[in-house]
Formats: sequence, C-alpha cells, structure tokens
Amino acid sequence: KGSSYSLTTEGTGLVYMGGERKNKPDGLGGIWRSYQVGDVTVQKLVYAGYFSKGQYDGNGILFKDYDDSAVQNTFDTISSMYGWNADNAQKYCEEYLESIAYIGDFDKGDQTGKGVYFQYPYMEYLEYENSDDAQEVINTSDIDIYKGSFKDGKCSGKFKIYHDRYLFYDGDMAKDQMDGKGTIYFEDSKQIRYKGGWKKGQYDGKGTLYDENGEVKVS
Repeated sequence: KGSSYSLTTEGTGLVYMGGERKNKPDGLGGIWRSYQVGDVTVQKLVYAGYFSKGQYDGNGILFKDYDDSAVQNTFDTISSMYGWNADNAQKYCEEYLESIAYIGDFDKGDQTGKGVYFQYPYMEYLEYENSDDAQEVINTSDIDIYKGSFKDGKCSGKFKIYHDRYLFYDGDMAKDQMDGKGTIYFEDSKQIRYKGGWKKGQYDGKGTLYDENGEVKVS
C-alpha cells in the first residue's frame, strides 16, 4: 500500500528518530529529509506520528512534499531576502517549507480514517517573489481544507471542503470526487449553488440549482 521504511546506514537523505522494531520504524517517531545548501545542512519534516512495521499507522502528521528544484529555488530566495547561515537556516526551513499536508489517521502507510487534508495553491509563490509579504500570501491565499473520511489516501465518505475559509462543499465523496448527496456553495459566499445528487463530480439525479440571490433556477 503506502510508503514503507527500513533503517539503514546508506546515504538516503532521510533521518529517523523514534521507536524501532526489527530494524523498522515502530511506535512514535519522525522522519526528516536533509538538504545541503552550500556548507549548511537543514532538515525538513516529512512525517511525525505513529508507525507499525515501517509504515505510517495510527495518528500522524504528513508534511507537504516538494520536488528538489522547488526547495532549492525557495532556499535561494530566502537567502537573498534574509541571508542564509548556520544560525538561521533551520528556522527558515521550518517557517517556509514545513507545511502540513494531512493530519489524521493512517493505515499501512496510507491516509485511511478520519483526517484533514490541506491544499496550498500558492506554495511555490516564494520561489519567484522576493518580498516580505510572501509568507502572508502563502499562509492565507486560497487554502483548500478537506475534512472527512479517507480510504487508501483518497477522500471517501462524508466531507466538508473549505475554500479560502468559506464552506464550499458539504456532502458525500468517493475516490476524491463528489459522489452521492451533497451541497455546493458559491465561492466566498454562504449562498447555496446546488443541492442534490452527484456522480463522479457531476450533478446527477434529483437536485436544485440556485442563482447567487438564492432564487431557484432549476429543480
């Protein structure tokens, strides 16, 4: 199923601290990925929580992953903005790159059970914008929050989706798509846009469509 880890002395770029059983992470622990920036080494959290037989299992926090080029570009931008040295490098890595992607239940390495998933559309903003306002933009702009039940890493069950701090969807989902019965709202509004049946992300079956003033368009 999901990712599995074993302890090794080989150079993998990953660091583990926590419980261990039969040479695998087991119990409470954390995984960090190491990055070398010039002569400075920083470590970014990958996962913190419970393991079983080398896999995420139980309650935990998964942090957003980035490809190496995005990380390097971000480090370069931070360096030009604030300077980069052994005293501040880890602080800036944690401040700008340790963003929670998911917090909740895991089973055999996958998000399964109750949880909350966070999506940051503008997380790569810092790569390009040399500005003191970059962190505020990253933290507050158009964040999507998915709160509900997950199965094998996908949204499956009752969900509430929030877009930019407004409730956007409230209803059933299956395999990351709106499926079943649910209500969708106009963006940045409390006004219902559609309430009824869904199938694979599309309106399906009985439902009511509203305009932005709350008047029924189709029923």
